[in-house]
Amino acid sequence: MEPAVHLCSLSKRFRGGPPVLDGFDLKVGHGEVFGLIGRNGSGKTTALRILMGLLRADHGVGKSQVVRALAEGLGLPLI
Repeated sequence: MEPAVHLCSLSKRFRGGPPVLDGFDLKVGHGEVFGLIGRNGSGKTTALRILMGLLRADHGVGKSQVVRALAEGLGLPLI
């Protein structure tokens, strides 16, 4: 079964600065509970924005069955 959330090799950099995400991987299965913790500026919000389709990754893939289902139900495009 495909994971509920799957982030694979995400990389993101803003305005030529240092990488915010550099090869970030995460898999969360159906029914699992997880916490995403880290220091300020470590890329937590950036990873979630990519997962929700609010931001494009420079490299890698972010997939969520929940976000996909919500977007399709509301008729919203996914990036």
